[in-house]
Amino acid sequence: MPRTAPLVRRPRPQHRRRSPSGGAGVTPVKVAITAAVIGMAEKSGVLDKLPEIPFVGRKGAIALGAYYWAKHGGGSLARDVCIVAAALCGYEYGKEGSISG
Repeated sequence: MPRTAPLVRRPRPQHRRRSPSGGAGVTPVKVAITAAVIGMAEKSGVLDKLPEIPFVGRKGAIALGAYYWAKHGGGSLARDVCIVAAALCGYEYGKEGSISG
């Protein structure tokens, strides 16, 4: 009686585990650059042209706009801007009790 053919075992595909953010995430360099750009916009008066939303202020409006943009095709840049702007709002709210600009 003939033998059965040996089973060929194929290697399983190896999947690289990624973080939920999709990659490197927010690095300190991105945080510093985004905070500097928001600070320069506030200093030059560009933030004064944005509408002031109650409780969140103008910086909060940047965070909300970047969040909306990130969810609708803005990519990682919009997500990073949203995170940093929200962090700046939280810091200012904790320090001052309100969010100014």
